[in-house]
Amino acid sequence: MFGPLWWPCGIGDPCHQASLVHAGHLVQHSLPLHDSDARPRDPYQYLTDFFTACTGCEVDYVAVHWYNCDLPSLKDYLETGANLPGFEQFGKPIWLTEFSCDTSASSADQESYMRAAIPYLESNPKVFRYSWFSADPIPNAKLMNADGSPTALGQVYIGLPQSCR
Repeated sequence: MFGPLWWPCGIGDPCHQASLVHAGHLVQHSLPLHDSDARPRDPYQYLTDFFTACTGCEVDYVAVHWYNCDLPSLKDYLETGANLPGFEQFGKPIWLTEFSCDTSASSADQESYMRAAIPYLESNPKVFRYSWFSADPIPNAKLMNADGSPTALGQVYIGLPQSCR
């Protein structure tokens, strides 16, 4: 499987170049993720430039991350025709490799967002895969306790309908 992965990085992070994921291997392609003044590039323009520069690349999906806490902004981020250009414009299935609310959200906010976002992602035929971000940087988004048992949010995640398409 092949797909460019857009993830915003800080200055000095190892992801300053476009990446093509190929069967688990990372293939570098020289497109900077930051403008000359060190501001992050627009992700839609970045991928437009990527597809233009990588004419011989086989691309099966577009992979992105999202850390906002409301369904309208997630839809706007992914779909074409709203306030943002949307990743659907590239005509490839979308792989939302990480998503949750950011670090400022409470456990209740995380649960509310999860309950809204997952049914939308499950019903959107343009979303190939998605994965809730569950790690230490966002403790209120964790799905598992240290002993491997599900957190309260993990129980919600387990209980939500899924299509397994």
